[in-house]
Amino acid sequence: TVLLKQFAGGFLALGGSNTPNTFAGLSVRLAIGDDVDRWPMLDDEGDPVGLLVNRVRTFRDGRAVFVSTPTLRGGRIDSLFERSDRRRYHVT
Repeated sequence: TVLLKQFAGGFLALGGSNTPNTFAGLSVRLAIGDDVDRWPMLDDEGDPVGLLVNRVRTFRDGRAVFVSTPTLRGGRIDSLFERSDRRRYHVT
């Protein structure tokens, strides 16, 4: 399908953050959330960041990576960065 691509050694699943069941169906080793400061808050199911983190807990080496341009101090990406080891990567 357009949102699920399978290849030798794995698959790529794409989904939007505006629907909680997007994150409910798959367990994945690596989850990447892009532009998380613009994700909506979902009151009935919880924060999409937490839902995405739950998808990687099945694997002992699972990772959730969040990428965004910070929009507000105390926003999602700012809070995630403060809880992290605060590494900064520079690509020349």
